[in-house]
Amino acid sequence: MPVPKQERALATRALILQAGARLFVRKHYDGVRIAELLAEANVTQGAFYFHFPRGKKDVAEALITLQEQRFTALRDAATRPQEGTSDALSALVTFLRALIGEIDRDPVVRAGLRLVLQASEHFPETAHLPHPSWIEAIEVGLRNAELDGSLRPGLDPSVTAQSLVFMFIGAQTSSFVNDSWHTVTAHGETLVSFVATTIGADGYVAPDHNDAPESAPDAAKVP
Repeated sequence: MPVPKQERALATRALILQAGARLFVRKHYDGVRIAELLAEANVTQGAFYFHFPRGKKDVAEALITLQEQRFTALRDAATRPQEGTSDALSALVTFLRALIGEIDRDPVVRAGLRLVLQASEHFPETAHLPHPSWIEAIEVGLRNAELDGSLRPGLDPSVTAQSLVFMFIGAQTSSFVNDSWHTVTAHGETLVSFVATTIGADGYVAPDHNDAPESAPDAAKVP
């Protein structure tokens, strides 16, 4: 049975994005050529430009958007009440581990993050590090932790949220620069330890590492 035209188009777009992710993970934006994208995705030039009229810039911006959508889906889930999660700080720890897991296993996420680091030169209107909504959302989670007693008394949720976001950016960026994210899980666990011992209330114990979700919700996957 022939594949419907719309399904073929979506499949082709996904192939191009996945190919772009593999290339942009390995190479700087300026070093990726259209010919490489065509070969990596095994598509024609006509099919490529049908989906991405501005060439590799459209591919790069789509990958940045996908990475942000995946992280945002995990963030929004973490700041909602979770069944089986005892406190709000543990929900944020589980969220942090989920982010690290996405970086560790998903080339689309890694490509988006690497491209974000080049945003000021190539994508100033698409990428922001961090987006203000991230700090606001983490602050909400910390205020919930303040209410349920899992946050250490006396901490300012606003300042703490900014600090956590910037520490996460630093942890994953240093892992990328030093070893292409091979140590990102270890960096993440260092941050979890900091949260448990410095931000958590006396007696707070971080949830088990296995409690983190394995991937972002399906809505944030490559279309």
